[in-house]
Amino acid sequence: MGLTTDNYDEVVLFSNKVIQIAINQDHHPEINVHYNFVKVRITDYEKGAVSEKCHRFINAVNHIK
Repeated sequence: MGLTTDNYDEVVLFSNKVIQIAINQDHHPEINVHYNFVKVRITDYEKGAVSEKCHRFINAVNHIK
């Protein structure tokens, strides 16, 4: 999950929104930020797999505008 764009400002804005969701949900993804893309990976380390908490996080990130 992530974003690919030629606009670095969009990369930064998207990254900041993902970070805010992570803070609000107390869920901590791996976020790789590059000049033209952001890659987000999430798992529930307590459960060792993707959990319902992960799905809520993914849903919120997918609704970023």
